[in-house]
Amino acid sequence: MDLRGHTPGHLGYLIDGVLYAGDAIFGEMVLKRYGAPYMMDVDSFYASLDRIAQLEPEALVPGHGPIVGSKKRLRELVDANKAAVERAVKLVESLLPGDVTSIAVRLLKGLGAERGWENVLLTSTIVRAILTKLAAEGRAAPDEQGVWGRP
Repeated sequence: MDLRGHTPGHLGYLIDGVLYAGDAIFGEMVLKRYGAPYMMDVDSFYASLDRIAQLEPEALVPGHGPIVGSKKRLRELVDANKAAVERAVKLVESLLPGDVTSIAVRLLKGLGAERGWENVLLTSTIVRAILTKLAAEGRAAPDEQGVWGRP
């Protein structure tokens, strides 16, 4: 099934009531460590979370984190991922103006996440995804030097 957002062609597999969702949803420890879910398209990632919640599989196997075996726990995990996305979008918008890397560093700090160079590089992709969303909504734009700000 289509679970894009983490990557453009991300797929999940539903087999005998078990949804193998991969990185369409993250465990709470991953969210805490990295601050925000790794995503290349914010709206698609959010829509995939809705798709997972509506499907209500008997069990969910995320790419990172423990297997989820109850509908209550599934809902909690979907909500935690949605909250992490919403928090990241709001924080990125509040961090304008800035270039992608400086916004990524400040985003990680604001989320209380690890700030090693590896996570800065991963988070730069998340920041690009969020800036793309904000630009499409008329809430952000880059200037001639590549510094993002409010239009």
